[in-house]
Amino acid sequence: MTAEDGDPSRPDWRLESPLLLTRAQAAQLCQVSEEILDQWSYEPGFPVIRRNGGHFVRVHRAALERWLEQFALG
Repeated sequence: MTAEDGDPSRPDWRLESPLLLTRAQAAQLCQVSEEILDQWSYEPGFPVIRRNGGHFVRVHRAALERWLEQFALG
């Protein structure tokens, strides 16, 4: 697996990872299923980008990290 594959277990993945994540990449980064990520995407403030009638398209990586921190803190 290479850094381009988006393997968050690699130490250099975070530095080389894309700014905008797909559903699969975001779920992998959060260590949750895509179904859980879909549920989170309707939570207030979740950094999802929707297009074409509300379809889930991308998640901003840095904003997701900030959202997760706030979500964890309650």
